Amino acid sequence: MVKIGRFCRDVNECTHSPCDSNQYCINSRGSYHCRCKAGYSDAGDGSCVDTDECAQGMCQALGETCRNTVGSYECVCDRGFTKDPTTNGRYCMDVNECDLDMCSENSECINTQGSYFCRCHRGYTKHQAGVCVDNQECSLGEGNKCQWRCRNTPGAFECECPVGYDKLDYSCNDINECDRGASVCGPSDTCVNTRGGHKCMKQITCPDNNFYRRKRCRRVTSNNETFAQCKAQSLSISYHYIDIPTGLKLPSNLLKISFSPRRRRQQYHFQIAQGEENAFSLRQPSMYRPQAYLVLTGELTGPSEHMVKVDISTYNRRGEMRDNRMLTITVFVSEYTF
Repeated sequence: MVKIGRFCRDVNECTHSPCDSNQYCINSRGSYHCRCKAGYSDAGDGSCVDTDECAQGMCQALGETCRNTVGSYECVCDRGFTKDPTTNGRYCMDVNECDLDMCSENSECINTQGSYFCRCHRGYTKHQAGVCVDNQECSLGEGNKCQWRCRNTPGAFECECPVGYDKLDYSCNDINECDRGASVCGPSDTCVNTRGGHKCMKQITCPDNNFYRRKRCRRVTSNNETFAQCKAQSLSISYHYIDIPTGLKLPSNLLKISFSPRRRRQQYHFQIAQGEENAFSLRQPSMYRPQAYLVLTGELTGPSEHMVKVDISTYNRRGEMRDNRMLTITVFVSEYTF
């Protein structure tokens, strides 16, 4: 206090800055007080210490972290975030790294909150340095799906088929060239479809006293023929064509041979008259039934062509031959296993 005449007047000590820099002065009657500024706390000994606002849970919004400063704090954006201009920088917003072309070739960028990751396109695998490389499916299990050949393409693979086949998914389907019309073979030729191709078979020339109908030469009987002359000639000569793949499972039935009996209680004898005995055989379930199977018993590799002639004789109950038939079977073997 200061005495002025008869009265005492208060002295404002705050004008002399008696407090520390982190305090502010409050004048009082006959004295003053030092109070801590915002961002500081009373240490209990008259001094003020910095308040750690971050310990009080400040900056809890997405993508921000609290950083304490002397007498204050600030909210800084985490990595992958930046100040949101729509809030005047009050909050942080995600940075879309995918707009910055962060990923390598053959991959796509997936943005996430505060980050991103690169995902390889289908058919690619991430290797060192994050580079996506082609899977080379033909060298892996995927290529085994192809029936013939696998061709690798960027990020995928394709199945290929040889000439004469159409591709259907992973399989190869034979093209029936004979369905394309008469232009495939000559006007008098017979078109026979084979696996992966076709054959133009020359017109069959039947023996004398025979006529040709439906791949078969049929004998014309004559009243002037003796029974011995009749038996000496085949009642019919049939022509059959079979196409098979290489590596067919053994044994395999190739053709069922059967015809309607002309009389009852007869016996039938089937035998290979011409052909490779180590490759073909006949299986006859019963000698009393006009039925047998041409069986593949030896391995055949293609492309190749094989001819088998089967002689069929009919006998009566006394064991006398009644008639004879002949089958000419041509087997076309493909070079492929399908």
